Amino acid sequence: MNTPYLKIGTTLHGNKYTIASVLGQGGFGITYKAIMKEKISGNIGAMEIEIPVAIKEFFMQESCMRDENTSRVSVPSTGSKATVEQFRHKFVKEANNLASLHHPNIVKVIDVFSENNTDYYVMEYLEGGSLKDLVKNHGSFDEATALQYIYKVGDALNYMHTQKHMCHYDVKPGNIMLDKQNNPKLIDFGISKNYDSEGNQTSSTPVGISKGFAPLEQYQQSVRELSPQTDIYALGATLYYLLTGNVPPEASVVFNEGLPVLPSTISQSTRNAINQAMEPRKKDRPSTMKAFLSLFNGIDVSSQGGNDDKQYNYQSNEETIVELKDDVHNAYGYDTLKTNSLNNDSTIVDYRDRNSILRDLINNMIYVDGGTFMMGDTSGRDYDVWYDEKPTHQVTLSSFRISKFPVTKEDWNAVMNNHVFNKELKKPVSGVSWYDCQEFIIALNKLTNLEFRLPTEAEWEFAAKGGNNSIPTKYAGNQNIVEVAWYDENSGNTKHDVGLKEGNELGLYDMSGNVFEWCQDWYGDYNSDPQTNPIGPSVGVSRVCRGGSCFSDENCCRVSYRFASKPESREHELGFRLAI
Repeated sequence: MNTPYLKIGTTLHGNKYTIASVLGQGGFGITYKAIMKEKISGNIGAMEIEIPVAIKEFFMQESCMRDENTSRVSVPSTGSKATVEQFRHKFVKEANNLASLHHPNIVKVIDVFSENNTDYYVMEYLEGGSLKDLVKNHGSFDEATALQYIYKVGDALNYMHTQKHMCHYDVKPGNIMLDKQNNPKLIDFGISKNYDSEGNQTSSTPVGISKGFAPLEQYQQSVRELSPQTDIYALGATLYYLLTGNVPPEASVVFNEGLPVLPSTISQSTRNAINQAMEPRKKDRPSTMKAFLSLFNGIDVSSQGGNDDKQYNYQSNEETIVELKDDVHNAYGYDTLKTNSLNNDSTIVDYRDRNSILRDLINNMIYVDGGTFMMGDTSGRDYDVWYDEKPTHQVTLSSFRISKFPVTKEDWNAVMNNHVFNKELKKPVSGVSWYDCQEFIIALNKLTNLEFRLPTEAEWEFAAKGGNNSIPTKYAGNQNIVEVAWYDENSGNTKHDVGLKEGNELGLYDMSGNVFEWCQDWYGDYNSDPQTNPIGPSVGVSRVCRGGSCFSDENCCRVSYRFASKPESREHELGFRLAI
């Protein structure tokens, strides 16, 4: 009797895996949720734990049958056996390809085995659904959120192209899944292709088509050589879908009629990037994934033959950052740097002064060694702790850098090339929206070729608590708020120059008081699950702000205190600091 699926409760691979549910079926396989049993041991004992995993089984829907009693898979038609064996071989190759990929935004394969006269591979279980699911359920994304996902998937594809000589060829929202921390993971490598070191394909199996996301060359089966531009088209189409909620027109329609005009609410650089990525002719697209991602900052490195001599150089594992070249103004086309103040002053700013400010900003990025900490309120108090600071939960973070001070008015003028702020330049910039912060970061990244961003809420709290050097304190660096913060009792209800109070264990200043600081995350409730590099909810109404301000009472300056504000808000106490 033909039973398509393994029964719930079926065990595989020596009872190591137990089938829990069916997640889906395609033409060549069935994917299950399963429970993996593992033993862990310590100095005085051992215990068995259960871990959810995903298992993909090779099962050609049109050709295979399953014995209901034994679960064994067979191919009744003699004429189909050769074809099934060909695709079974390809399935195993897909599994081995995936197992060789080690990138945080590519699904991890942990096991491959044969059983029931077919093959299986075991992957991490991704419970957050796909980007396609999110758009269907919640509508299109705002630009900043969409770009977070695109950057990470693009980095994964760049890794595949440059280090593994592999193209995915089926990038689309349905093949980008989210883990518990909303990190995107690229899945389904069923039609991916490997190439040798000279870019020639090492297999001749046909490439499939996902309408709206596949360019013309896939319809023409013209991908015999390594083709990053084909994945670039698909990633651009994926971004189009995330921002509009609509599947892009098919490639032939784009060729004949062009793309529909994107909404004016989307930034010009993003609209240009999508249009370039989805050019009908491959040669008109960016030639590398890195070149495509750089378009979001307004820099087209694909035509510059490399930018290494005209940018900051950043080494994440070193404490020093090489200074900006003096000719950076020429690299970006600045002959003179004019500023327009609110009173229409037309002051000319010498580029060396601007570069000096930028150098200081870059060199004041403090390295924070990654580690694990308890996020949320850890005081054990109830009387001055808000509900959204609980439950306390374990968070593990990778290393990052965060700015020593909040961004100042002087920093803002230098980056935005606009003397909006003419006085008190060492005070933190304030009255800026979350969107204003993104504009500042885009401009800064254009000037430096770096990837500045707002810190995640978890990064902000870890840094405020002193990172791995943390000594539990109520405020950033001290139990005595007067020593570390400008707040309502000592500030005179005015903001003060940055760095005048004591810093914390990492040498970070003003993380309590002076101005609230925007974080990257949407605001949402905590849960008790351990997390790794969390980025907050995937959708929301308000963004997270942290740290308290010169107008706040001491309770709001605690390191675990959370504040939410709509991203368009320009409240006078809102500022920000940078991460990278």
